[in-house]
Amino acid sequence: MVNEEKDYKKQKQYWRNIILEIQRLQILSTSAMPWMASESVSYEFIIPSLIVNTTLTLKKRGKKKCTFNQFIQQKQLGNAVVIGEAGVGKSTLLSCMFLNLIERSAEDLCFFIDARNFYEYDNEDFLEFLLQGLGINKNISYYFESKCIYIFIDGLDEVDKKTLSNIMQVIYRNRLKFRFIVACRDYVFANHVACHKQWSGIF
Repeated sequence: MVNEEKDYKKQKQYWRNIILEIQRLQILSTSAMPWMASESVSYEFIIPSLIVNTTLTLKKRGKKKCTFNQFIQQKQLGNAVVIGEAGVGKSTLLSCMFLNLIERSAEDLCFFIDARNFYEYDNEDFLEFLLQGLGINKNISYYFESKCIYIFIDGLDEVDKKTLSNIMQVIYRNRLKFRFIVACRDYVFANHVACHKQWSGIF
C-alpha cells in the first residue's frame, strides 16, 4: 500500500513536471512582439532582461503591498482579469505571472493557453482539452482533480464573439473548480463580459 502511494505521487509529480516544462519552453520561445514585420525577440530574452513591476497596492487593506502571484494565490479570492489597451504589456505580464508561479509553487498545476486555441474546443472535458493541447493524449486528469489548478488565458479580445462566448461559458462552468487569470483589452471586457448578467460576477 505504501509503495502504491509512492508510485502514485511519483507519477503525479512526473506528469506535473512534463506539463509545466512544455509550457515554459513554449512561452519562452514565443515572439514577444508578434506585430513586428521581422521575427522579434522571444520571451526567453525579454523576460529576464525586463523589469516587470508585479507589485500591487491593496488600498482596501490599508495600502498593503503584495505581488500579483501572492494576490492570485490567496485562496479566498476568485478569478482575475488583466485589462488594458493594445501593446501595454498584458501578455508579458501574464507570461511573467505564469513563469513565476510555476517556479515558486511545488504543488499547484498551471496551464497557459491562447484564447484562439478555443476554436478547437468542442464541449469535451476541459482538463482533457488542455492536456491534448500540449500533446498529452493519455488520461491523467485524475492525478490533479483535488489540486488547485490555475488557468491563464491570453488574448480574450482576439477571438470572435461566438468563441468569446464559448470561453466565458467554460469559465463560468468551471469557476469553482479552477482559478482563471485572463488578459483582455479594456473595451472588449467592458462591452462583452462585464455587462453580461451571468458573467459579471466571475472576476
